[in-house]
Amino acid sequence: MTFIMPDVPPGVHPWSAAENDFAVKIRPLIQQHLDITIECVHIASDLLARAQGKRDSNLFQVHATLLVRVLQDLRACFVCTETGYPMQAWTVATSAFEAAHTIGFVGDRVDRANDWLNHSSQSKPFIPAFNALTNTIIYLGIESDAAKRTAVVEEGFALYRHLCMAKHANPIAERDRYVYVVDGKPNLLLTPPFTSRRASEARLGLLLAIRSAHIALWAFDVTHLAEPGLVNSRIGDMALKIDKLVGAWRVDLASLASESGA
Repeated sequence: MTFIMPDVPPGVHPWSAAENDFAVKIRPLIQQHLDITIECVHIASDLLARAQGKRDSNLFQVHATLLVRVLQDLRACFVCTETGYPMQAWTVATSAFEAAHTIGFVGDRVDRANDWLNHSSQSKPFIPAFNALTNTIIYLGIESDAAKRTAVVEEGFALYRHLCMAKHANPIAERDRYVYVVDGKPNLLLTPPFTSRRASEARLGLLLAIRSAHIALWAFDVTHLAEPGLVNSRIGDMALKIDKLVGAWRVDLASLASESGA
């Protein structure tokens, strides 16, 4: 097997040129995603500044801590997406999903906030992702009809579970990722090439991270600032922008599932 490694000057990372090339090609496809990630940071800064001292201090500490984690995951996910590492972006996006829905699970429950602060197991999560998602959907009142609510939960969890393949190095996601046949011979390519498949993967991971950040902001606002029955207009507007990206998300997911034989 031939190893394909770029020849670069000393002190220059061998993958930099490939990363820059990927960024140039992927940026037009994710510009809307980038705009939303920037907006998330501005909204979060405003919410955190205004929420201090409004509710129980432990509840604020837990929510603020998890919100910052989600925002940092979102940024890391974008960096991985832009430079050509969709599997790493997927991994970080699933982390953002878990943290965001933990905010929703804790909700306005001070006892759950205290449980989170006192959590001592290194081997067990504070709350399983599916349970956190279900509780978040209920807490935010996303769907009042039980059957429709179940469908919303199942769709959201299906995307999370799909992206978890990257976190666990599932063979379906990895086995043909880095080996390319050239002139009938296998070549192991270390640098991230731009392909339509990787572009779809990149958008998929970034969208999960964006949706997670939106959920985190929404749950934080509902708990600490919003009046009953009201939604922050900026968070509501963001939801509409994200909805416009969901069509592409479904196409990307269906395309990747078809390629993997899932």
